[in-house]
Amino acid sequence: MRIEEDWRIIESNGIPEHNTGSFTNASNPNAISAQSYRYTVLVQPEFSGQFTPASLFVVYINGVPLDPGTAEFFHGDRASSWQYEALPGAFALGLDESHTHVQPTGAYHYHATPSLLLSGAGLQYKKYSLHWLGQ
Repeated sequence: MRIEEDWRIIESNGIPEHNTGSFTNASNPNAISAQSYRYTVLVQPEFSGQFTPASLFVVYINGVPLDPGTAEFFHGDRASSWQYEALPGAFALGLDESHTHVQPTGAYHYHATPSLLLSGAGLQYKKYSLHWLGQ
C-alpha cells in the first residue's frame, strides 16, 4: 500500500500470509492462484450526496477482498434471483476457518471477518482497522 497525492493505492496478489484451508476440497473444486489486484481509494473521501452501487467494497490490509455474496443460485437457476448465503454454512461451499473460499478464477476471498488474519497478527476483534472501504 502506498499513497500518491490524494490516493491510497493498494496492489496485491490476493494470497494471504496466514494459513488457508485445503483448496481444492470436496465442496470447492477451485485452486488458489495469484491475482493482479489494484485498488485506488481517496485518502480523505468526501460524501458526494449520492450513493454508488458497488459489488466489492472492502479490501483487508493483507490485500484479500471481502466478497460477502455468492455466485451460487437456488437450483442453479440465475433467473430465480435467489442466491445462497455463504454463512452460516447451510450449503457446502468449501469455506475454510477464515470464512473464505476460492472462486473459479482462483481468487481467494473472505465472506466474513477473517479470524486467521486477526489471530496471526495478535489482534482482537473490533480494536483495529484492518481494511479500507471503497466509495
